[in-house]
Amino acid sequence: MSVTAPSMRSGYGLDPAVFTKSQIDMLAGMLARADGGDKEARGHLESELLHIQSAKYRNPFVSFSRRWSIAQSFALFEDTPGYVLTVEGEGPAFDIAEVRERHGMFGDAVDYLCEVGIPGTLSSDDFMVVQVEYVQPFGLPTEVVYP
Repeated sequence: MSVTAPSMRSGYGLDPAVFTKSQIDMLAGMLARADGGDKEARGHLESELLHIQSAKYRNPFVSFSRRWSIAQSFALFEDTPGYVLTVEGEGPAFDIAEVRERHGMFGDAVDYLCEVGIPGTLSSDDFMVVQVEYVQPFGLPTEVVYP
């Protein structure tokens, strides 16, 4: 199973992998400068985080939440069944909620997501899918389909 960031699936740009890497590098640079006290970089980072969460094609992260209920709500969007993946690992990740909290950033309507992003692709070298659940609307039972 290949799970990739929206920017890898968007088809925008000449090469989605290059586009995604440039987005990741830009965010990492903004974060490093903001961590160093650069107020302008902090402002740009705040805007960019809100933008990538609303314009998904630019989001260079495979996004997940630390809350199962949030993942379930996305899986059940528009009353359709879907899947909730439980991911574990120690690989590189960008904790959007933690960055916002650390820098006192405005989270708009997306701060409740407790979102963390894995750069580019969910790689088995860094993270493992340990469980997949098929969830259904209207109180129907959840079924574990993996393992």
